[in-house]
Amino acid sequence: QAWQSFLQNTAGQEKTGTSAQALTPQDAAPPAESDPAREAAQARIKDIMGDYDPEDGDADEKAEKIAGDAELCKYLTKEQRAELVKGLFDGDTGEGEEDAAMQILRTADTEDLKWVVNNVGWEELEDELDGHDLDEINKLMARPAAAQSEQVFDKMGISEADLDPKDGLEWSEFEKRIQEMLDSLSAEQLQQLIGDLEKNKKALLKEIGDLQRSGQDSKAHHLKRIVELISDKTGDADAKSQMKQLAFEIQYTRDISENLRNGDYAQLLNFLPTLADPNVSREERVALFETLRKHRDELRAMETIISEVGTPSQKAKMERFMNTYDAFMNSFKADVPPETFLEQVLKTLGQIPGDIKAEFQELKTAIDAMVKEIRDSLTLDHMLGTDLDDKAEDLVGNLLSKGLLDDAPTDVKVKLIKELNDGATEDEQEQAILHILRETKNRNRDEFYQIIAAVGWEELDSNIDGEEWDEFMKLMNS
Repeated sequence: QAWQSFLQNTAGQEKTGTSAQALTPQDAAPPAESDPAREAAQARIKDIMGDYDPEDGDADEKAEKIAGDAELCKYLTKEQRAELVKGLFDGDTGEGEEDAAMQILRTADTEDLKWVVNNVGWEELEDELDGHDLDEINKLMARPAAAQSEQVFDKMGISEADLDPKDGLEWSEFEKRIQEMLDSLSAEQLQQLIGDLEKNKKALLKEIGDLQRSGQDSKAHHLKRIVELISDKTGDADAKSQMKQLAFEIQYTRDISENLRNGDYAQLLNFLPTLADPNVSREERVALFETLRKHRDELRAMETIISEVGTPSQKAKMERFMNTYDAFMNSFKADVPPETFLEQVLKTLGQIPGDIKAEFQELKTAIDAMVKEIRDSLTLDHMLGTDLDDKAEDLVGNLLSKGLLDDAPTDVKVKLIKELNDGATEDEQEQAILHILRETKNRNRDEFYQIIAAVGWEELDSNIDGEEWDEFMKLMNS
């Protein structure tokens, strides 16, 4: 607004030289807001660093001085972090220099940290830091970024402090703030907001799933409420339907991802009757189906694991689980009425359709009974309790051949790597470990670092060598 006012006030001025009249929003952006704390910190950092050269004799002293000041560390650029760490690593690296390097690294945000680590190089980090420090770096790099949700909150004028469970906004105040923001938007601005949400939906849902499955708060509850209020605000029927579906997709992505994180697979069956519930909206039914469909390969991976290492009882229950899941998923069509869909599911399951309402209640009862029956068999704890010792290598190969290795649960991958490392590790076991890490990194870089940290750098260092170690280093640096 200030920029537009400036342009309007200068529009009638006489043109002389490079007058302000020649500036437009297209070729001259408004000046960025200043941050006095950042500017003061950067001035101090540049004063300390001077003409910084990592190979100079005083580079360590300068880096340690900055590392010892929390306010300065907070405002370092990624380029400055990399140069300071290189200075600390030049020559003999003592305990104090290692501590300073870790302070500089741990105070970086996730994306900056990844850039700095890649710039310094894992070979250098491995030479200069101990296994405990390397595990901490991998844990820090495993933090999923919350870029998409932050964009939504920024557009709504909601800060991180507003969402703090203890000192943030009360729920009613949060809703009021969002409603006021939406009331201030024109119809065109509201439509643009809806278009942006729809355009970025895939990335937003992936972020929520990644955060939930890594045990972090995705703030899905707040995001869902924002989308619901947007749906209520718009008068466009198609946009309203899109936002209703997105709100449910946020909800189910959070819930299903949490089930998968806890390895509580049996609970996934409890979602299935909703697909056939005549009292549930089309938007919710489609949202649930789409969310379950996205996780199908993870269930296929579990099925393969059970078939390879499960007990006869687990295998039988797994078959019942997948038959029930497939009956619902393969029969679902968004435009088919719930009653017709239910008939198709019952036929597939070998039941005789009768009164739809009665059958629906019976179906829910049957699903509840199945969940109770298989709950103690199809959980991550029971899967990890199976005998993997002699089957780990074959299981990795089986999952890899089916294109499901990346979809195996994180804890299963960690368990497999540890089993492959147990005892003498031959080239075949080392290659199996690399397959797990490579497939995981291709799918989700955050999970890759999570696995490295969970297994432990020293365990990997002591069991991978030769050409396989070179491959491992290439994978870490890629």
